[in-house]
Amino acid sequence: MTADSAVSHFWGAVTSTLDWCESNYDVVYFIAEFWNTLTNLIAIFTCFYGLYACYKLGVEPRIYAAYLGLFVVGIGSWCFHATLRYTMQLLDELPMIYATCVYVYCALEDRKKPKYGFKLIAGLLVYAAVFTYMYTAVPLLRNPIFHQVNYGILVFLCVIGMGAQVRRLAPADRAPIVRHFWITLS
Repeated sequence: MTADSAVSHFWGAVTSTLDWCESNYDVVYFIAEFWNTLTNLIAIFTCFYGLYACYKLGVEPRIYAAYLGLFVVGIGSWCFHATLRYTMQLLDELPMIYATCVYVYCALEDRKKPKYGFKLIAGLLVYAAVFTYMYTAVPLLRNPIFHQVNYGILVFLCVIGMGAQVRRLAPADRAPIVRHFWITLS
């Protein structure tokens, strides 16, 4: 809880466990973190373009799922930063875990013939379900650090999977991807 949690705003008192992005209700009276809320629209609209591109290119269903996951994260993040309510924080953070599970699947199952098959899907579903239970039902774990550590683990798995995909490319195809990675990193 924050110092702002005792003050009542448009959406009520701040109940989220995180409130550090920007000053609250500074721009308009009905949006807690205006700039974060506004920039989430970019992610949401980017998903529409991504889904359209998927349709035009006829890609695999898992790529649609990845864009839909990002769309849900964008909506949840938009709701959270607009309200700073705990329930909306969960609408932001839980889809981050779920969507990243989809990205892990995409990173590890990158060929037409599945390498891990249903075991990977079942493992990621169990991971997401156990995380959800622990994060929402165990008071000691209702902590942003628990979320951040689990999210970091999933992102690490994505990086490992994507690195394996890049290593399988021919050197000429690999060079621009590696260069873009280092430019993005810096």
